[in-house]
Amino acid sequence: MKLSEFLATVVPQIEDKLAAELAHSTSNQTMRDAMTYAVMAGGKRLRPLLTLAVAQSYGLGINGLLRAASALELIHTYSLIHDDLPAMDNDDMRRGKPTTHKAFGEDVAILAGDALQPLAYQWLASDPLLTTPQKAELTLQLALASGADGMVAGQVMDMAATNATTISLDQAKAIHYRKTGALIAYAAIAGGSWPMRLMKSKKPCGTSVWPMVWPFKSKMTWMISGRMMLPISKHTQLFWALTVRRMPCGNRFELRQMPL
Repeated sequence: MKLSEFLATVVPQIEDKLAAELAHSTSNQTMRDAMTYAVMAGGKRLRPLLTLAVAQSYGLGINGLLRAASALELIHTYSLIHDDLPAMDNDDMRRGKPTTHKAFGEDVAILAGDALQPLAYQWLASDPLLTTPQKAELTLQLALASGADGMVAGQVMDMAATNATTISLDQAKAIHYRKTGALIAYAAIAGGSWPMRLMKSKKPCGTSVWPMVWPFKSKMTWMISGRMMLPISKHTQLFWALTVRRMPCGNRFELRQMPL
């Protein structure tokens, strides 16, 4: 399946799953409205798409995996809500719409972000299609990717660099390795968790991820010789390379630095 076909098919399914699950996420109308407003504000849905693409590469259907894959989008959205707050980036608009704190107030926005984070773990822990070991491993890996040594660490480093006159490339790499790369790496790892449980093959196989970044001149997305070039921030010229290696029992996905 071509990338354009995959996006056209899967993105609407992710959108529908998010909307359906959020509709009964809480009995509090204000909180539900704010959470839904933030999550359904648009976006590429890159993270759940990557999870589902990895799973599909092993021959799995994606319908039963949509809830667990979409849980990552809740973590991503909570980070955006908090990023936009006056104490952080102080943004009034996101994706052409007022940010959540502008639409609902800072208090509700903070709490909506707070609520989305545990909801992601709730979706994983209650997914009937995951085994107990899978639930435990995915929950642990998502906590590590999004926590004080992952995404949040990158946000702290990014804020510290805001007032700096210049930062080195190594500093920029360290920031985006955590702030953006940790969740993208988790997305690929999560996609490999289902097939590794379902396949009986004893051959070495799995999802291998090295999140790294390097400078590049454009801000577009390419597919070059099987490599997907992903811009990691509209504010920088740093990119990810996603490559696919054929393995005896499926594909192995790698996020790493490499020459064009």
